[in-house]
Amino acid sequence: MIRLVRVELLKLRTTRLWVVLLGIAVLIPALIVVAVLATPGRDPQSHALHELSTVADVRQLLAVGGLAATLALVLGATMSTTEYRYGTAGVTYLATPRRQRVVTSKMVAAAPVGVVYGWIGGCVPLLVALLWFAIRSRTVPLDGSITTQILQMGLQALFAAVMGVAVGAILRNQVAAIVGLLVWVTAVEPIVSALIPVTAKWFPFSGAAGAFSDQTSRHLFGRPTAAVLMAVYVILAWAVAVWLERRRDV
Repeated sequence: MIRLVRVELLKLRTTRLWVVLLGIAVLIPALIVVAVLATPGRDPQSHALHELSTVADVRQLLAVGGLAATLALVLGATMSTTEYRYGTAGVTYLATPRRQRVVTSKMVAAAPVGVVYGWIGGCVPLLVALLWFAIRSRTVPLDGSITTQILQMGLQALFAAVMGVAVGAILRNQVAAIVGLLVWVTAVEPIVSALIPVTAKWFPFSGAAGAFSDQTSRHLFGRPTAAVLMAVYVILAWAVAVWLERRRDV
């Protein structure tokens, strides 16, 4: 299994997509942070996010790095679908006939990649803010919760990357997998959750959010339950992907 995971990481390293997505994960949050910090509030006397006067402000600013999880989701989907897009799935399964091992190795390989994306997504807004205020000879309020939030963003991106691999293996078509996942995450879950709040905690991505945040919501499960839900969705997605792979031709 270790050898298969190394092979999957090698496949990923030899493509440019992960670099492009990582660049987007760095550039867009950085630009958003600069825009927020450079735009003063309407009332100079009122509390404004651009001043970062509290740790809560910093935590709110770090949230823009959540884009990295979405990009990790896309990258995970391509790790599975690229095999079918370029016709290498047959060679892969000839080398490793046990298809469940291939699916598992892809999901395991996606996990550390997702963590790195999440950590970078969380660190970029913080580094930009620190540099911004350092130039102005000011400090940014920090405490241990900032580190915790960045670690949680890594976990969130890990979950996204692993789920992306499983969904990609289920759908096989790269466009369908990427577009379907993006529509689901950015439109279906938010809209349905807004219309029927009780459903939010049962969705895979919005429901798992309870495991990535210290803030409690009456519409989400607490951290332990949300973590269990997250594990259930990963196992279920893996099982469906393996079941379908065993029954379909390459």
